[in-house]
Amino acid sequence: MDTVSTPCEECGGTRFQAAVLEHTLGDLNIAQVLDLPVAKAHAFFADGPARTPPPRRSSRASRTSGSVMSAWVSR
Repeated sequence: MDTVSTPCEECGGTRFQAAVLEHTLGDLNIAQVLDLPVAKAHAFFADGPARTPPPRRSSRASRTSGSVMSAWVSR
């Protein structure tokens, strides 16, 4: 006998609340992102709408972390 399943009317089977699905990254919600095949997810995060620019470092942060790192390495 075949298995019968009925997706939830509220979430459509995504298991996320509607309030969660309202938030998007690029043009996809979390359920859609998690359903992406690996190659498409890579493109989505690498060059697509979810791409984020590399972090910027101020000269002060560079000096501080450099001196902290130097102190740590010299121990």
